[in-house]
Amino acid sequence: MDQETTNTAKPDENKKPSSVVADASTVESQILAGRKVFFVMPNISVFPDNFCEYFLGEGFECYFMLKDMSMTLQDRIEIFIQYFKDVLFIFNIDATPVSPDVPWELFIEKLHAAYPDVGIGVMYNKKVVEGQVAEMKSVFNQNIGVNCGYVEIDFDRNHNYMEAINVLQNCGAKGRRKSVRAVCFASCNVAFEYAGEAFNEAIDDISLSHFTITLDPQRKIPLDYELIRNMALNIKGFRFKSDAILCLKRENSDGGIICVFMFVDERQQQRLEMDTKANLIPKLYDIKLTNCMNMFDKIVEEREKRGFLPKIDLPL
Repeated sequence: MDQETTNTAKPDENKKPSSVVADASTVESQILAGRKVFFVMPNISVFPDNFCEYFLGEGFECYFMLKDMSMTLQDRIEIFIQYFKDVLFIFNIDATPVSPDVPWELFIEKLHAAYPDVGIGVMYNKKVVEGQVAEMKSVFNQNIGVNCGYVEIDFDRNHNYMEAINVLQNCGAKGRRKSVRAVCFASCNVAFEYAGEAFNEAIDDISLSHFTITLDPQRKIPLDYELIRNMALNIKGFRFKSDAILCLKRENSDGGIICVFMFVDERQQQRLEMDTKANLIPKLYDIKLTNCMNMFDKIVEEREKRGFLPKIDLPL
């Protein structure tokens, strides 16, 4: 990307600098919300991108940040920090540095100096020389500001996955939520019958435990905690049936009734059937990834119109 025009005024460091960040009830703010973890320049041969789907199944919202010739890594990281609400970065320090003059130690040090509250972790190849790991951790802990742990990578993918899971759990990468919720725009609906009426409704959002629809108040609305059987869902082409309990309802600003349903399995446990869950996870991740990248593109477009003053001081 060409060097951007900069403003002379210093941006307000305590305010998210984007018009896309609106009231908490808006769809855009729902996409921006929630703790997001970015694995920066991972070795995809031993740490493949389908790990992100598995992480979602454990309640973590994770993405890969790979090399992109259209925008510098610094710019991409600053966009996510400044516009999204809660982000962590785990850097593969054995990947090729962002530039010959900027080793990973310097890049992470400058990032921490500019954004001291941002979570930072490190991913590294397994060391064979005794003392190398302790020496490396000493440098990053004391001088650079790594505060989210270390992921050791070797040729065993299962080992790498468990290493990452342990780091994600230990650094609180879920945030305050128990499961990752995907905001639906199209190709997600549910059909069911209630009180002799047939319903075919668009799904507002969905997770592995709940989904939300908005009903016309003129229609018959299920009672609180009422069980609805054989609800037929279509999530981007994946069709399945599940029982669900209406666990929450409230009126929205347009007068519609927001209804939150909780999945229950055939034993009336509060969960999806295991095979259904396994097939739903890739669909949810696809929705999350698409929403995140579309929001990123929108922010970039707005940012380029206004100009942008970077805070990470690098000798690029």
